[in-house]
Amino acid sequence: RIGVRGGGCGATFMLGFDKEKTTDEVYMLQSVPVYIDKKHLMYVIDIQVDFEETQEGRGFTFTKV
Repeated sequence: RIGVRGGGCGATFMLGFDKEKTTDEVYMLQSVPVYIDKKHLMYVIDIQVDFEETQEGRGFTFTKV
């Protein structure tokens, strides 16, 4: 699941494992279902999710494309 938590300037992206809900749009990426709640779609359109490992650390990144 990809979505947002919070609102305004304090909104953060969320990424995790979940089951499909009735309010979700489902996208298949390389045979992996990705669930996005319909009310979060406008916030995650054009967002690229990646995983990076640097000397400062490692983790997921969210970039507007």
